[in-house]
Amino acid sequence: MPIPSNSIYRDAADFRITWQEALRWTMIIDEEDEIITPASATERELFKSKVSSLRSYSRTVSDDFLRAIVQKL
Repeated sequence: MPIPSNSIYRDAADFRITWQEALRWTMIIDEEDEIITPASATERELFKSKVSSLRSYSRTVSDDFLRAIVQKL
């Protein structure tokens, strides 16, 4: 059973994992820290949901890497 993106983001916010790991695991960025562009309509909808969650975390968490990624999105 897959782990929801929000759970992974919560782990990053609680410093259990890094934001880099969280964004890779949820397929927002690739190994070179570049944003992964969704290919299908379904992927785009999932991507929008993940980005929405990230925006709320970027306002409450003081992490330069996360803020830089959210700014690119």
